[in-house]
Amino acid sequence: GYIRSNFYDGTIFHRVIPGFMVQAGGFKSDLTFKKTEKPIINEADNGLANQRGTLAMARTSNPHSATGQFFINHKDNSFLNHTGKNSRDWGYAVFGRVTKGMEVVDAIAAVATTTKKRMKNVPTEKILINKAYILNSDTEVSKSNTTSQALKVLKRQVDQDKGKRKELERQLTLLKKEKEQQSETLAKSEPKSEFPKQPINVDFKAINKRPDDIAVIIGNANYKKMGKDIPNVNPAYADAEGMKRYFMRAKGIREGNIIYLKDATGSQLASVFGNINSHKARLYNWVKPQESNVYVYYAGHGVPGGDKGKAYLVPTDADSQTIQFSGYPLSTLYSNLGKLPAKSITVILEACFSGSGQAGNLFANSSPIVVTAKKTRIPKNIKVISAGAVDQMASWEKDKSHGLFTKYFLKAMSGEGDKNKDGSVSDAELKNYLGETMTYYARRYYGRDQNVQIVNGN
Repeated sequence: GYIRSNFYDGTIFHRVIPGFMVQAGGFKSDLTFKKTEKPIINEADNGLANQRGTLAMARTSNPHSATGQFFINHKDNSFLNHTGKNSRDWGYAVFGRVTKGMEVVDAIAAVATTTKKRMKNVPTEKILINKAYILNSDTEVSKSNTTSQALKVLKRQVDQDKGKRKELERQLTLLKKEKEQQSETLAKSEPKSEFPKQPINVDFKAINKRPDDIAVIIGNANYKKMGKDIPNVNPAYADAEGMKRYFMRAKGIREGNIIYLKDATGSQLASVFGNINSHKARLYNWVKPQESNVYVYYAGHGVPGGDKGKAYLVPTDADSQTIQFSGYPLSTLYSNLGKLPAKSITVILEACFSGSGQAGNLFANSSPIVVTAKKTRIPKNIKVISAGAVDQMASWEKDKSHGLFTKYFLKAMSGEGDKNKDGSVSDAELKNYLGETMTYYARRYYGRDQNVQIVNGN
């Protein structure tokens, strides 16, 4: 119906992503939207796959919203195929294939793009559909001539874009040289930052995005700025940034689903996790019942408080002398997390609860004999991975670039800990790897014990 009514004549390819697809059929040359017929039922379950050169119906997040727009797959896109009859897995319906002229598609994919009218990946120069045909013997010759002309135009456009790109690359090279010279000058005049921010350079096997999973990342490094006489945790920013990269790539968590706190105060922790009176805070509001996997990472101080040895996370605005009032109880954290209707919950702690840290004693003007934190009960739906036992200290790298636990956790999860090479790192493999690395270096550098704790709630 669209072809017979000349709907596509004069429309453009309005979205071009090389190595993915080229999309057309919805906009005029001035990027005004064309009025369409009613949406059709999604037929992605027809057994046809989104392979290179196939045509498929474009749509919104609603599986049955396709109208006049279509796209041509520039490569095999198996993740667009139908795998289930629900909004997430319905897929995109393939209805045709390029039988001749795939070089035209490749030429379209090679053009320069920009952002226009809030639309991304729009070709800088218009790529027009002059005429759409239903082929028969009378139109075959006309169609062949049109394809040849279109290819010549596109090749000329690509050549022009290459010339522009070379000039931009030349200018970029000059700017880089200027920036390097400026950086060298600044490096000589500026002192090294007290708080490293660049995490260890490791790569993780990427997985498909998991749109419902959530991560909370807390890096408490700068305690001294509050003037409460609590020593800094220098590697916490780099630790937090490394975990962010891990969650996004290895766990498929979208950046928009990450709650990221630097130097969190007590009120900020409560706003995310709730307090002793209610668990229905920000994290609770984000969770999709029985769909979301939740991950919580904390790098900062932990400490025992009161005469009963209750364990606390230490906000940056806490008072170490009255930690039972200004700290965030670990028991409240676990209890409130346990009430979330999440599919699974994993807590990772780059912290110790001995009252002493590598930067010094948290209890000013006191002897080194302090109350020992007692183990906190963990609800059955939570797994906790912590840097050490309650009476051990969480050690850092000698140059303060990372906490030893986080550094070797990231290396383990990059594949180094996968001893049996099955593509995943089990709890047992993680524990063995950290025993051979983190535990070894804590003893070698500082003569102290540090053993990872992996506990599943009950």
